[in-house]
Amino acid sequence: MPKAHPVIDNEIDLFDVFVIIWNGKWIILATVLILLLGIISYISFTNIGFNAITEIKPMTSSDLNPYQRYNGQILDAAKKEPENPLLIAEKKINSNLGFLTINARRLLDLYLDQLNQRIVFEEGIIKYKLLDKEKFKDENRFNDAVIKFASSIEILPPKKMTPIAEEREYWSIRAKYNNADKWKEFLSYVNSEANNKVKIFLKAQFKKSASIVEENMNYELEDINTEIDNVITDHDIETSDRLFYLHEQAAIARQLGVASNTLESQAYGSENSMIANVQSNTPLTPFYLRGYKAIEKEIDLIKARQSKEAFVVELRPLEKTRRILRQNIIKFQERFTSSFKSTPINQSDGFVAARMAVVATKFEKHKKLMLLLIPMLGGIIASIYVLMSNVIRKKHKN
Repeated sequence: MPKAHPVIDNEIDLFDVFVIIWNGKWIILATVLILLLGIISYISFTNIGFNAITEIKPMTSSDLNPYQRYNGQILDAAKKEPENPLLIAEKKINSNLGFLTINARRLLDLYLDQLNQRIVFEEGIIKYKLLDKEKFKDENRFNDAVIKFASSIEILPPKKMTPIAEEREYWSIRAKYNNADKWKEFLSYVNSEANNKVKIFLKAQFKKSASIVEENMNYELEDINTEIDNVITDHDIETSDRLFYLHEQAAIARQLGVASNTLESQAYGSENSMIANVQSNTPLTPFYLRGYKAIEKEIDLIKARQSKEAFVVELRPLEKTRRILRQNIIKFQERFTSSFKSTPINQSDGFVAARMAVVATKFEKHKKLMLLLIPMLGGIIASIYVLMSNVIRKKHKN
């Protein structure tokens, strides 16, 4: 009699599978619930709820209108070319005024500098309690956490469209947090404080810069005064030497009995030529021949001069330059200081270096649905476990 071979049945009865899974429903359900509760707890207690992206808008042309008069005067002064070569000092002074101009780019750079220092971030984190101080053991650890949080806030530059990133037209800041309302309050504070710090910096910078310009002007004025004093001193020395020479020539004329000029102008040239010859150490015509009366009269006139400055030839151009320097100092103090005070920088409110678009902040939530797939995956794994357990149990019975 032939042996009977066991029949291998490869067919799967879906109803049996359903029954097996149903019988193990508590294991599957418990696995799903445990994973689900774990994910919910993670989402609820974590400090990372969304990515917040906020654009930083620079000043527009209309916003810069209050600065136009001030900038115009600065640029006019910086570009002015003196026509007279004697006014070089004025050109030097005016060339130092260009760094006082105010434009959108400079205001934005100063605003970003304040953000990059992170101080306003740290102050805002503490003020609006973005971190719970009670969760930290001591003050030092809390302060370290504040600094770390402030450092994690990204300041992103504008960039063009790339294959891996979207286009950003403006500067922006990006950070992670879990409370949208509190984050907006924080951003409003940061924006206000950053603008206020820029305002304080500009006022101090203008005061310092104006002081430097005035100091340079005074240095120029001091140099001119020194040069004027030197010219007058040289004139005094030359006058003293001239009087000594005239006294000597008058004594010779008296000794020779020459009272009046006995020389004919056609023989010896003009009076200026004779003086020039005497002073050039080539005395073709001795000066004492002019007679002691004329020489002594010249001595008396020199001694009786009421204003020696009138006889200093080099003095007039220097005095002209000094006058222009003094006028520039007064003009700078009155015109540029007045123009700066009329800008929003000196107003109690209304000054803006840049604007943070707080209301338009984009909150990109994390993909929590991806986290919810974990319980579903756990349910599938639990179902496979129930099926495999049933197969193993049947084999043990056989």
